[in-house]
Amino acid sequence: MAFDARFTLTLLLVLACAARTLAAPSPAERETARSLMVDGDRLRSAGDLQSALARYQAAHAIMNVPTTGLALAETQAALGLLVEARGTALLVTGLPAAETEPGVFVSARRSAAALAVKLEPRVCILETTVTPANAGYSLRIDGSEVPSAARALPFRLNPGTHTLRIAAIGYSTEERELVLREGATERLYVMLEAEPAKQASTP
Repeated sequence: MAFDARFTLTLLLVLACAARTLAAPSPAERETARSLMVDGDRLRSAGDLQSALARYQAAHAIMNVPTTGLALAETQAALGLLVEARGTALLVTGLPAAETEPGVFVSARRSAAALAVKLEPRVCILETTVTPANAGYSLRIDGSEVPSAARALPFRLNPGTHTLRIAAIGYSTEERELVLREGATERLYVMLEAEPAKQASTP
């Protein structure tokens, strides 16, 4: 989505209205958010997306309005953080609307909804099947453990390189590295190999 140079100027007016339409941040918080958005816009225009992301995250944490959320989601998407971007965009669409809120809030919600739809087919899906099914295994993706109820179900990931670790008592630990293309659905089959010595010592 193309960056609108008028975004910052619009935000300055919106921040003043936010105190009346939402749970009002303090004047210091509004000024801080304004400054963060200005910095974020400047950094994004200069191509420093990581630094811009940090500013937008902070500004949205303070204001939590559709315009700050949209800027955050757009920057996340530009960095390839598609899962995070879609989540942010969906949260923006769910922000409560006030009766007298500025029109730019309405426009930001619509843009966020469109962004969420656009990102949906770009997110990767990983399906993991582990045998034996009764091994009582644990699954970690990029260091984070997947809840047992979700291990055998489609798991949504960003494009790029991911590491998987499957471990179970009495079996050799399996570690895999996958490179997922944008929008790809990957099916991974893992057969755990028993380690007799460990199984014999397991009650």
